[in-house]
Amino acid sequence: MDIRKGLLFTIVSVVVLALSFLLSACQPTPESNCHHEAPPSYGIEAESPDLEEVNHYKNTNATWEEEFTGKSDSLTIRVNAVLPIGIDNIKKQYIAQSLHFDREDVIRLSHAIWGDKTIYANTSDILTKNEIMEIILRLEGQEVSESNSAFSGAAGIAGADTSSQLSSFRQMYANAPDERKCIETDYSFADIAGITGLSFADLMTIANDGTVSTLTVINDVHFMDTSVEYVRDAIHTNYIDRAATYGDAPRGVEVSQENAVDEAKQFLKTLGLDDFHYVTSKYWTNAPLGVNINSSYYTDEANQCYALYFTREINKLPVNMVFDYDSPKSEGYDGAAYAPLWQGEYIIICVDQQGIAYMKWVNPTNITPTENTAELLNWEELKQCFKKAVSIINIDVGNSSNESVQTFIEIDSINLGYAYTRIPNQTGTYKLSPVVDFIGKRYSTYTNKQGISVTSNTTSADHSFVTINVENGNIIDRGVGY
Repeated sequence: MDIRKGLLFTIVSVVVLALSFLLSACQPTPESNCHHEAPPSYGIEAESPDLEEVNHYKNTNATWEEEFTGKSDSLTIRVNAVLPIGIDNIKKQYIAQSLHFDREDVIRLSHAIWGDKTIYANTSDILTKNEIMEIILRLEGQEVSESNSAFSGAAGIAGADTSSQLSSFRQMYANAPDERKCIETDYSFADIAGITGLSFADLMTIANDGTVSTLTVINDVHFMDTSVEYVRDAIHTNYIDRAATYGDAPRGVEVSQENAVDEAKQFLKTLGLDDFHYVTSKYWTNAPLGVNINSSYYTDEANQCYALYFTREINKLPVNMVFDYDSPKSEGYDGAAYAPLWQGEYIIICVDQQGIAYMKWVNPTNITPTENTAELLNWEELKQCFKKAVSIINIDVGNSSNESVQTFIEIDSINLGYAYTRIPNQTGTYKLSPVVDFIGKRYSTYTNKQGISVTSNTTSADHSFVTINVENGNIIDRGVGY
């Protein structure tokens, strides 16, 4: 684990340690009558979009239908996708820089979320005796359940973990305070000892019913890894990307996905972030800390929520965030020749039955237009670029001793957007390049020893197999920039 991940893991662990306990023993002070400041503005420093005459980017009269081979004769590419329109209208160039927050930014963010509530320094990681006892009782009940289980394997691992957790919390109980301290915050950032350019601001509010809500802002100047994290109920909720049960809505939630997205968009508008584009939804699980992560409770019983992903929009086009892409490598690729790509900006918002439960804004970005414009390739040129790309990059299923293996990639969507790309000899500043993603699914067929045709290696339908820079036809590796 590198220093950055280790530090962030430590910070997150401190927050997670406080999840799912009894109500806070500390009572809130009466809400102040301060003026509610206007929402902060963290948008693109640019004039109105250049695409007023373009209402959409899909032209149903322009469809590319073709079949051809890829890098080897065993790879067949089938394209049947609508070509986006408006590609000539994205010639304006943009520069992206990591956005770092100061004290005034934190004040504006906190008041946009909490209004005029009294805001304290976050002490939700300091557990009271009552909160620790609640965890101990929950873990003891789980230990009994696991000891009575007829299954070994995973259940045995869970039992060992539960016993270890019980021992730790019993030791913590003796020195735990009876009440949580409440100290009004000065909104300042605290430096992390020994690490240059890494600091954080950690705030909380306490509602009349005792609910502790937190807001944490982390500035990491060195790794360009700033983040903003809001938790509605930091003592009783622990949202994780783990949900095995999928249905029409997350377990324990009656709100439709459409309404959840609308609520998330309104929340972003409150924060001055109404230029974000909804990308996709997952289900996350909400389970208290007193339930072991290896327990089946996470996947079989715990309530879930919508985890909604958003990315920035420029000129009504998303700065692409593609899930499950293959990060293809061309022949002769030398990873040492490329600097790691700064992870693109995105926002996750969790919506449950009670509304907005969690938000994390990863790598907030300041995007500014340049005076330059670019000449872009036309679709006939981009088609040839795609054919060239699939002839040199490794998007097959891999080597196989079975000569009957045939791989098929079916491209059913071609998306226009932007991607972060490196600028030579610059750190922390990136160019937003117009790109096209060729998205679809992959599967392979082969004949087994019994002479039966078998289909395998099937991917989901949202793989981006190739990303091409519309300015020059270069293949973009989303893992390294170029």
